[in-house]
Amino acid sequence: MKVDHLSSADEPSRAPSPNVRAPARTVMAGDIPNKHILDTSAWNDLANDPGLDLILEKLRSVAIVPTALAIAEIAATEDPERRLALLRLMKTVGKDNRPLATPNQLIIAACRGTHVVTGP
Repeated sequence: MKVDHLSSADEPSRAPSPNVRAPARTVMAGDIPNKHILDTSAWNDLANDPGLDLILEKLRSVAIVPTALAIAEIAATEDPERRLALLRLMKTVGKDNRPLATPNQLIIAACRGTHVVTGP
C-alpha cells in the first residue's frame, strides 16, 4: 500500500490559519492608571477584617490589580475553604483585571523587547 505525503497546501478546503496572537494573560503595571496592588498578607488581612463589607464598598472606586505572585501564594493555601475564599475575594476586588506579570515574565519581556508577555 502506497501512501503519498499530503501537505496542508494540497487541501483547498482548509482555510488558511489567521495570524492571531493569544491574549495576554498578564499586564504591565504602567497599563493601568490609578492602580493599587495588594500583597498576599494584605489579601489575608482584608479577608479577616470584620469591616470587609465597608472596605469593599470603598474599593469599588479604585483599580485593585492582583499580582501573579499573590495568586500563586494564595493558591498554595492549605485550607481549601480559605483558599477559595481568598481567590473569590481577589476576583471580586480585582474586577476581573488580569494579574500583573511576574518578575521572570518582566525579565523575558525586557530581553525580547516586547511590552507584554503572552501565554502559550
